[in-house]
Amino acid sequence: MKRPNDGDVTVNFIHADQVLGCDNSLRGCDSISTQLSKIYNSEFSESSVSSSQCMSLEDKKAKRIMDESVVFIDGHYQVSLPWKSDELLPNNKPAAEKRLNLLKRRLQRDEKLREKYTQAVQEYIDKGHAQKIDHRNMHNNSNSVWYLPHHPVINSKKSKIRVVFDCAAKYAGVSLNDSLLQGPDLTNSLIGVLLRFRQEKIAIVADIEQMYHQVRVHPDDRDALRFLWWPAGDLSKQPEEYQMLVHVFGATSSASCTVYALLKNAEDHGKDFDFQTVETVYRNFYVDDCLNSVETVDEAKRMITQLTSLLQKGGFHLTKWISNQEEVLSSVPTAEQAPSVRNVNFDKQPIEHALGVQWNIEKDTFGYCVRERDVKNTRRGILSFIASIYDPLGFAAPLILKPKQILQELCREGIAWDSDLPAEHLNAWTQWREGLDNLQTIEVPRCYKSPQLADIQSIELHHFSDASLSGYGIVSYLRFVDINQQVSCNIVMGKSRVAPLKSVTVPRMELTAATLSAKVHKQIMEELQLPIHRVVFWTDSTIVLQYIRNSATRFHVFVANRLQMIHDVSSPSQWYHVDSDQNPADYASRGIQLRSDNGDDIQRWLHGPAFLYQPEIHWSKQPDNLHEIPENDREVKRKSAQIHVTTSSEVLDGVERLLHHFSSWYALQKSVAWILRFKRYLLSRVRQLTVDRNNGPLTVQEIALATDAIVMYVQAKSFHKEYNVVSSAMTKKPDSKGCVSPLRKLSPIKIEGILCVGGRLQNAAISTSQKHPKILPHDHHVTEIIVRHYHIKEGHVGAYHVLSVIRQEFWITRGLSTVKKVIRKCMVCRRWNAVPSSQVMAPRSDQQRTLKKVTLFCLLMKMPFVVSGLKD
Repeated sequence: MKRPNDGDVTVNFIHADQVLGCDNSLRGCDSISTQLSKIYNSEFSESSVSSSQCMSLEDKKAKRIMDESVVFIDGHYQVSLPWKSDELLPNNKPAAEKRLNLLKRRLQRDEKLREKYTQAVQEYIDKGHAQKIDHRNMHNNSNSVWYLPHHPVINSKKSKIRVVFDCAAKYAGVSLNDSLLQGPDLTNSLIGVLLRFRQEKIAIVADIEQMYHQVRVHPDDRDALRFLWWPAGDLSKQPEEYQMLVHVFGATSSASCTVYALLKNAEDHGKDFDFQTVETVYRNFYVDDCLNSVETVDEAKRMITQLTSLLQKGGFHLTKWISNQEEVLSSVPTAEQAPSVRNVNFDKQPIEHALGVQWNIEKDTFGYCVRERDVKNTRRGILSFIASIYDPLGFAAPLILKPKQILQELCREGIAWDSDLPAEHLNAWTQWREGLDNLQTIEVPRCYKSPQLADIQSIELHHFSDASLSGYGIVSYLRFVDINQQVSCNIVMGKSRVAPLKSVTVPRMELTAATLSAKVHKQIMEELQLPIHRVVFWTDSTIVLQYIRNSATRFHVFVANRLQMIHDVSSPSQWYHVDSDQNPADYASRGIQLRSDNGDDIQRWLHGPAFLYQPEIHWSKQPDNLHEIPENDREVKRKSAQIHVTTSSEVLDGVERLLHHFSSWYALQKSVAWILRFKRYLLSRVRQLTVDRNNGPLTVQEIALATDAIVMYVQAKSFHKEYNVVSSAMTKKPDSKGCVSPLRKLSPIKIEGILCVGGRLQNAAISTSQKHPKILPHDHHVTEIIVRHYHIKEGHVGAYHVLSVIRQEFWITRGLSTVKKVIRKCMVCRRWNAVPSSQVMAPRSDQQRTLKKVTLFCLLMKMPFVVSGLKD
């Protein structure tokens, strides 16, 4: 990353340098330090296993705009710009003129740059990608006019100049990118494209020529893509106004719109082509780069022909073809081949790049080319050097772990960005730099399948994970077994991460490594298109296997969340133990020194441990105690029991225990009703009576009988004296003068064996339960649950309302106080009736507390007073 003189930030991308505009945040070293600290800690944080992202509301809006505006005109797709709103943009022409003057001075200083840049702009005009604005015949129907500053970006490798428009340039606080929706991310995963590129033996690579410029912009949006330029590149003339007719480099929406058009072309015209060709467009393109692999030469030739024809229907031109098979490459016209392989001699090991990864076409291997850079021995220099090593699949992950650890230690110690390294870190950094040439000796087969294998019988996916106090990582292999039982293993991908800044226990590190293994497995299974017959996860941590295979123990949040991620993508039976000395993931957690004598370690990292090449009976023996967790494990939640001891002189009989078992009146009624039904059934069996057995649900009559039985039992327990004194139904009790019974004022009577309120309402035109409600004691559990039942049933109303409803069937002694007592225990009512807290007033000041002695008192009396008792 470098900063040119004009203040723009130039970022070195895979294929070309692109200028993204001024970003003042890069000047703040403290901000970068904060970001690095977040990276070190975020890698250890919890995250979802799935890497897929749902569309945001803005993405859905942009997708809707593209769906409604896309049309196919003159052999090309036309997609409107996805505007955020209809607000007008300010007139930024003065700012564009200022930037054009800066560009003019730059072109005047470099004649070669002026010629190439003029040629690039003229090429836009000649190909119909841009046009001069004719104000005489112009009918402006657009809502916004915007002038785009532009500048050249030079690819030093290809000596090619690209015109890049600065859509992020602000004027009056607004830029074009601020007004546009970015759109949904329709691009395939880079990891996924590379994983599928390695599936088959024959590789084919191509590139869409000027992909952005093959998708047109709606005429109403073209005025937002105006730019200033001199006619024929003559700097002595006055600049004129031009407008782009296509989507431009630098606009935040261009990537989404162009990829949308590419997929729309496959959808519209794919019915005329085979499934593999259409699937290639959907799955094997990374923006404008196509990477695919097929099994045979004929299939490769057919794929090239079909894919070229399919994309031509949408105005896309596939060019720069590359293949590892000379026969396949010879079927492509020389003009359409990549310049690096035209007239190539395959015996000279031509080198090409596939999505930034160095690819030796003749050997069909991936490798690394690290250019020696003169970087300062500072924290900034280390970060710059590490960032220059491009390793998306993690083939060199353990080799790059050491400088990452050095950088983390510098971050932990708070070393300034441009300060010299301490002696300890300088020695470690220098030692690693000296062995950097050994990185170029690494060769990874592009194709997973070994050419020595016959017909493949099974494909297995093996994941290894490991952790240490300094780092953790994983490595995944594909294991192929052919019909002759020959075995081949190749690395799929690896990951190596430094330990978090905060100290973490080794078991937690091991579990995090296992979680990372599960995440990588999900990603590989989503991207690969190979039939995987078996999946095995390996770890050398016994405690992690005990966590995974234990289904009854409750763990603390850290362990529980990660176990959930693991169980979502794997089963406990897929996890196996491996000895530490046979675990290749040990390199990912501790690193490998860049030395010439560690070739065996690197080969073991790239091709797996030796036991994978043997039959399964020779694999590591599994421990026996994988289902038992030590009692003193700190990650296990301890079971705590709360014991409430109550003393009571009363021993509850069976019926009382039944009544106290329920806290719901309706549940108690149903329970007693079932018991009574069972009692009747048993009696009929004993007495040998023929009765209809009721096997259906409880009836209303059975619920009523259960209610009467409960009330009769409660009355016999609480009012046993009164129950025996009161005579049969509807007869008054004898003279009760001097009686102290709480029922004396109720004139109790018996109705079908139940004590009810007497009174004078025998002739009233109301129901019997209202005239003679059943009497209940105020201090029984049944009474409490009845009051609670009606309180909840009536919607948590007040005591008087509840009492009036209850008295339609029951009469409770001390009714109002009993109902109030139950309602006070209701948590819902307590929450609803809670009084808001108020701020406690502060103490009074000293002046307010100090009482001064009264030295003068004056009383003014206006009315005459009559005074008696005085002689004067």
